[in-house]
Amino acid sequence: ARVEMDKIDGHFAVVGILLTLEADVPGMADADVLAAAEKAKANCPVSQALKAVPIRLEARVATA
Repeated sequence: ARVEMDKIDGHFAVVGILLTLEADVPGMADADVLAAAEKAKANCPVSQALKAVPIRLEARVATA
């Protein structure tokens, strides 16, 4: 994960989070892998705690 910070009103604040995932899941369709990644991001306890901060996901299926 990459946390993006900026100075707002003289104080540093988390302004975004970028999650990066590369997955190789034998026997699972690419679309299902990406859907599972989105579901995990949406239901993650940390994501829930940081709902005020934009969280982006870059997920891709690894190629052999």
